[in-house]
Amino acid sequence: MNQVEFRSKEFGEGSNSVVALVAGFDGKIEHFNHAARDLVIAGNDVIAYEYDNDVFLAGDGTLLPSLINDLSRNFSERTSGHTSHRFAGASLGGGIGWNMQKNYQDAQPGAYAAIGANVAHLVIANPIFRGVVRYVHKIDPKKEFELNGYTEADLCEAWEELHVPPTTGFSVALGGLDYVIRRSEVMPKFKEWQKETDIRIITKKRLGHTGVIKWFNENTKQMLDLAE
Repeated sequence: MNQVEFRSKEFGEGSNSVVALVAGFDGKIEHFNHAARDLVIAGNDVIAYEYDNDVFLAGDGTLLPSLINDLSRNFSERTSGHTSHRFAGASLGGGIGWNMQKNYQDAQPGAYAAIGANVAHLVIANPIFRGVVRYVHKIDPKKEFELNGYTEADLCEAWEELHVPPTTGFSVALGGLDYVIRRSEVMPKFKEWQKETDIRIITKKRLGHTGVIKWFNENTKQMLDLAE
């Protein structure tokens, strides 16, 4: 099975509590320096993760579930001595984080931002996401998946379980001007999920997709506090 390469960095001096910070698509560990510092000061250890853009650019529908499993396994092996496990991330990092949270039956509530959209629709049909990726990477993710025989329906089926939220609760920040993860489209899902799960939602009305990610990276501890 093909795999996505990932990298990690540890922060902290040996606490009972540990937080996984997962970067979004094209994100870097260094973007978490502020969050990691705040979390360590508050008495947590931190493991931050970044990964190769092949997760989408290779056009292989098996890579995203495989990456989630690899990160979950890596985090589990490195944190067996911790008694509290929490997860945080924004955009794709949030989607990966909440799936890692689902893999822990005793996970504490997580914190996420710019999540809730159908990822298959995002990479195949969202013109803003595709346009930015084409501009930055000179690759159209839709065409890469289609070259490998994937339709949007195929990816929806392959990634169906990834869209099921964790049941141990979380907080989420949404951008009022986010046209990648549109608040109007994801809020009905969150309201439905709130019937079964404790979800705390805040909206940053004047922030777009990049803005809410940057805000989250600077306020991760506050979002984890909100989730408790």
